[in-house]
Amino acid sequence: MLYILILLVIILFTLNVFPLLKRKYKKESILKFQELKQIKDIVIRASKSMLSSNKVQMSFNDEENLYVLLAGLKTKILNRGNTYQYFNFPRAWLMIGLLDEYEKSGEANILANVEQQSEKLIDKDGRLLFKFNKIDQSLFGVVFLRLFKITGHSKYLNATNEIYQLICSDFLLETKQLVLYRKESKVCFVDTLGMVCPFLYEYSELGKCPEASELADKQLDFYIDNAFENETHLPFHAYDLESGLKIGPVNWSRGLGWFLIGLSYAIKYSNQKDKSQNKTFEQLYDTINNKLESLKVKGLFWPQFFGHTNDNSIDTSATLMFYYSRMIASRKVDFKEFNVLLQGSINKKGYVFNSTGDTIYINKYSRQKGYSEITQGLLVSILSNI
Repeated sequence: MLYILILLVIILFTLNVFPLLKRKYKKESILKFQELKQIKDIVIRASKSMLSSNKVQMSFNDEENLYVLLAGLKTKILNRGNTYQYFNFPRAWLMIGLLDEYEKSGEANILANVEQQSEKLIDKDGRLLFKFNKIDQSLFGVVFLRLFKITGHSKYLNATNEIYQLICSDFLLETKQLVLYRKESKVCFVDTLGMVCPFLYEYSELGKCPEASELADKQLDFYIDNAFENETHLPFHAYDLESGLKIGPVNWSRGLGWFLIGLSYAIKYSNQKDKSQNKTFEQLYDTINNKLESLKVKGLFWPQFFGHTNDNSIDTSATLMFYYSRMIASRKVDFKEFNVLLQGSINKKGYVFNSTGDTIYINKYSRQKGYSEITQGLLVSILSNI
């Protein structure tokens, strides 16, 4: 019995604790550059490699208790396919980034890589091969819309139709026309806006479904009216529909990143809106965007939380979200500044690091920084426009 216990501890350490410690204390070999465009090929190569891997780099849970360790072990032993992290927003955003680059460069092997990986997500007719049970997964809808636009293959449009139908049937609180982050919880999350709104706006145009754009507008309008701090014009992490409480901090930078991405897509597809509503979205975006300048650390980047905290190091995920949203909203991007802020956050293999892990829950945020598919994808998207 003792030997079995010792063996179990060794397995647990190898599969769970060791990777956690490795992420926390790993020293990166920094890639030096003057301009990001000089290292674009290295970043693209790393991104394609990351997409081809079955391993998800983004940290999804950094708790160090026995339950988490045992759950992780069970998943690794019993899982016959990819884990739920694999079918989630980080990989979707990595695919989006690579498709942005393909549309600019026309590099055939990028498209081939994304299409090959999409075969793990949908069958030949476009039916989903994974369980769509998280609104995070709606970003795969953006991937399929882009692939349909590029290739014209109907299977990709079929996949987006299924995703839209599942959102409306499983995640929509019909009485308020609100898309829930989790269907079992009547709480609106700021994350939802950056995950579902890009899909709804793009689906409205490519899928010829104006109701999707109207639904996206309602998500933004509700959050602005109910889950904002009036003085700072910053969103709270969540809003409890049953108690009417604004929940969580307003200084979580990635939360603001999610909101600005949703808002930037609303601005991009403004031709579908009445002028008065779009003007409101435009004004709010510019108000927040201007405020962000005063919240920078060292005049360059943003940390995991704004204001007085014990960690003023860069959070590359939030920082790149802000720049990405500016690009989508057709706002000016200072690429000279952009070249400087990522100094020290890209390694010699082309991977971006200093990205915070997935958020555990309201008021419970990741303590780990490392690689992330979403951050890698955001950088590729931005580089494709330099």
